[in-house]
Amino acid sequence: MTSIEQVRTTSTIFADIGDLAAVERLKPVDSTTNPTIVLKAIESETFGLNS
Repeated sequence: MTSIEQVRTTSTIFADIGDLAAVERLKPVDSTTNPTIVLKAIESETFGLNS
């Protein structure tokens, strides 16, 4: 069992991060709407409007 799987057994995973690849990989049950983090994601080359 991975560390994240162990944490999931006793905790709720929540993402407060602008790294959308990490969100996709870790599959949190919720995430932030912090404007600074959302802006960072939008500006990223991978997921943003500037791709």
